[in-house]
Amino acid sequence: MNVLAISSGLKKIRSNTKGNTLVELIIYLAIISVFFTSMIGFTVSVVQSGQKARTMHEVSQNGRFIMEKIAREIKSANDVNFTTSSFGVNPGVLSLVNNTGSLDPTVFDVVGGVVRIQQGAGAPMNISSDLVNVTSLVFTDLSVPGRTTNIKIDLTLEWRDKSGVLINTSTSMQTSVVVR
Repeated sequence: MNVLAISSGLKKIRSNTKGNTLVELIIYLAIISVFFTSMIGFTVSVVQSGQKARTMHEVSQNGRFIMEKIAREIKSANDVNFTTSSFGVNPGVLSLVNNTGSLDPTVFDVVGGVVRIQQGAGAPMNISSDLVNVTSLVFTDLSVPGRTTNIKIDLTLEWRDKSGVLINTSTSMQTSVVVR
């Protein structure tokens, strides 16, 4: 076999091999772009769902904690200070009589969207997180004169959006508690 025969054989191989055309490359790129675009959309959706679930959990957890704290204090109180409490208004104020001098009075109020408790002469303490905004706290006197002292609590709170991501999450809760 001589060099000319090998050279002409290589030319035949090269002429039979086709490369990708520009049109084929554009089609491949379009298919890959559609795939990655759908994957990015799916990923963004999953992340947003996770954020929404976390905010719903935070709002619900804060609401339950606030309601449980107020209910526990009402149950352990001796009476309600009806003259210093604000019933049927938003934001309401609840003042409780407590036999323990350092805890008397125990007062619940809302300042700047945060529920606070003040016991005796102590400084007010926040009982809601700065991640939520309490939009409504209403106390209603459901007492039966001469029988029971019963307080209804209506609470509405929402997610306080600090991240710039718009997530609308709010919850409303209500309960009534008897002073023992």
